[in-house]
Amino acid sequence: MSEITVRRALPIDTRQMAELLNAIIEKGGTTAMERPVTGPDIAEWMGSAPERSAWHVAVDESGAVLGFQWIEPSDYLPEHAAEIASFVQIG
Repeated sequence: MSEITVRRALPIDTRQMAELLNAIIEKGGTTAMERPVTGPDIAEWMGSAPERSAWHVAVDESGAVLGFQWIEPSDYLPEHAAEIASFVQIG
């Protein structure tokens, strides 16, 4: 069994993050997202409010992204609530 490391997501991870998310979107039924995304899309989301959000990836020993998570305070939820999204490689 390979070792899994969790670390902050980096711009170099965005292509793999998009591929992972697109597989989930294509399968359907587990995310509200319906349109495929690109690495630049994710990079834009990551850069839109870096002082307010946190992005992390779970990677295996080879550096392959197995999952990622994003969390950010919400402008429309109660004060101590946040938006959070978690995505894990299918299988």
